[in-house]
Amino acid sequence: MAQNAKALEGTRALDAAARSNGNLFITFALVLIVSGLLIGALTIWLRRSDTALQELVQQDANARIEDAGARADRAKAEGEQAKKDAALANKGAADATARAEEANRRAQELENANLSLSEKIEALKRENLVLGVNVAKANTTASVAQKEAAEARLALEQYKAPRISGFDAAKQTKVSVAAKRFAGLKFDVGIASGDSECAFLLDAIESVLRNAGLVQVDWQDLHPAALSFERAGRPKVGNITAIGLLLEVDSQRHPEFWDAAQGIVSVLNEVGLASKAYPDLKTNGANPDVIHVLIGKKP
Repeated sequence: MAQNAKALEGTRALDAAARSNGNLFITFALVLIVSGLLIGALTIWLRRSDTALQELVQQDANARIEDAGARADRAKAEGEQAKKDAALANKGAADATARAEEANRRAQELENANLSLSEKIEALKRENLVLGVNVAKANTTASVAQKEAAEARLALEQYKAPRISGFDAAKQTKVSVAAKRFAGLKFDVGIASGDSECAFLLDAIESVLRNAGLVQVDWQDLHPAALSFERAGRPKVGNITAIGLLLEVDSQRHPEFWDAAQGIVSVLNEVGLASKAYPDLKTNGANPDVIHVLIGKKP
């Protein structure tokens, strides 16, 4: 009985174990089924998720591709614009270079023109300097010429004017005063005939010498038949041929006459009446004991 009970207990234990294993199997099977279902669902979800993800990735990629394309298009457009800008810049640079070259060329032309103008100005300055010197010389020459012309006119006027016109009363008095130291000496007068200018001077010379105290005597000629000029109450005057106002003496015979002749001539020249003294007799005066005063034609 005991064995049967043990056998029954073993059978029961086996049945319990079998039932327990069956339950485990069923549980395991259920777990497997559930796991399979879960795995399938997960797989489906994953696939769906992957598809969605792929779609998202694809969309993102497409968006990025489109954006990259847009950027590429913009970059291309910008590149084209940059090319255009570069072309314009190159053209502007070329134009600027051309304008700069033209400006340099004009500047060089202006510099050359300025240099040429400066040279011309310097040449004009030199010409003006030479012209100024020439003008100064011309002015000096003209001044000298005017002075010479004035002197020539004065000389001509003096030449034309009678000698008596410059021998005024004051000058006559000066000669008389200077000649007073020769008072008492004798003189005679000879005159160039036919010359009124000599005749006017004759009266002045006679008066000057007489006022100085000299004594006038008649003219004596070497030729008795020679022409002479008789004047009532006045000494006779001889006819001579001479140029200028001359005083002649025989200095060997009368040294004092020579001193007197030189003194009188000196003061006559001092007052502007040109005259000369000769120490010997050259004319036709015959009297050796007088001072011969010869009034010849005006030189």
